[in-house]
Amino acid sequence: MLRKLITDDTGELRTRVAAILPLLYAQPLDRILSLTIDDIDTTGADVLLRIGDPPTPVPELLLAMRDQAPTCASPPTATPAGSSPAAAPANP
Repeated sequence: MLRKLITDDTGELRTRVAAILPLLYAQPLDRILSLTIDDIDTTGADVLLRIGDPPTPVPELLLAMRDQAPTCASPPTATPAGSSPAAAPANP
């Protein structure tokens, strides 16, 4: 299932990543949904995800999915506390 989510690009990227994270890191969905942009550490040589202590490296296969993401003019902003990116309404 994990391989299909990573390699099959027919589904929406955001949905695929949301499905990959609980499988890859064995975390409950509510923990995954509570992650924000601030939980991603790109300051060192590796990209780390703060889902525990110490932060966990993000595998290259998952990082490769970034190439599928649409580019944006400005960097993403942190999600306000108490909300998740998955719960945000789509722009009309």
